[in-house]
Amino acid sequence: MRTEFRQDPVTGRWVIVAPDRSSRPNRVERESPGKATVTDSPFAPGNEDQIPPIILELPSRNGLPWQTRVIPNKYPALTPDANTVSTGDGFYRAQPGRGRHEVVIEHPDPAQDLATMAETEVAAVIETYLRRHRALQQTEGGLIPFIFRNHGAQAGASLPHPHSQIVALPEAPPSMRHREAMAHRHYTDEGQCIYCTILERERQAGLRVVEDRGGFLTFVPYAAEVPFEMWIVPTHHAADFGTLLDARQTDLAATLQRALRRLRDGLGNPAYNYALHSASTPDDDTPHLHWYLRIVPRRTVPGGFEWGAGVAINPSSPEDDAAFLREQSVDA
Repeated sequence: MRTEFRQDPVTGRWVIVAPDRSSRPNRVERESPGKATVTDSPFAPGNEDQIPPIILELPSRNGLPWQTRVIPNKYPALTPDANTVSTGDGFYRAQPGRGRHEVVIEHPDPAQDLATMAETEVAAVIETYLRRHRALQQTEGGLIPFIFRNHGAQAGASLPHPHSQIVALPEAPPSMRHREAMAHRHYTDEGQCIYCTILERERQAGLRVVEDRGGFLTFVPYAAEVPFEMWIVPTHHAADFGTLLDARQTDLAATLQRALRRLRDGLGNPAYNYALHSASTPDDDTPHLHWYLRIVPRRTVPGGFEWGAGVAINPSSPEDDAAFLREQSVDA
């Protein structure tokens, strides 16, 4: 696989160049989520000859052949054995695209989705995230796992079978370093985790809170970049997602599922991305960092100003969006 990091000499930002990913199949546009069949899906039971070797499998339960599976991405952005010869020339900088890229198959049934599964099945997905997050942190060199989910073609999904992905990076990307630097500055100035401050203020105001339950606060952020953006934040201070207690997995699963059901029922099952933001190191004693899950519905398309200036324009009110989401059903 050809993959490497290349640095923009103007901005200093790194880009992953992975030409082989252009060979990925794209079935989402012709197979709506919930409409795929076992025959169509390479992730379904019986189609193991179509996937790479299984890294992790949660065993059968409730009549399922298995609960979740993790496999290497067949078209990875990063690979553990990348030995690309640098194309840099002293002015242009490049590095081999070392890392890992995995797929979390969330359910054997391709017609399921996180919003429609049983709560115990969503909890199995959270358990799988945790297992791989911890395992990747412990690999040689201490990779930084980035867990995300694409739902719908507009969000970048290429297969309708319910799945998430994990890209494990050899070092923190610029956006992560920037967030951590800003959080450290706030802690130095105020003596408190900025995310804990946000939790306190959102709870007090209540205007943007969607749900406060089970040790997690779901809210539309004050400066939401897109309509109906939501954050799910643990109400107890925790820097590293990998430290989530086993007893709290079900609470997080229920909170995530209810948030996604609000989108499904209120907005007609929109495309969305979610990403789990955790500390760049597995040190949960870090006082200024706090993990959270960010859900970004894809209901608008960034225009030229947003793309060129790097400033989002949200055509919706976060307070109105939160009020709307609170009113939506969370029933199956």
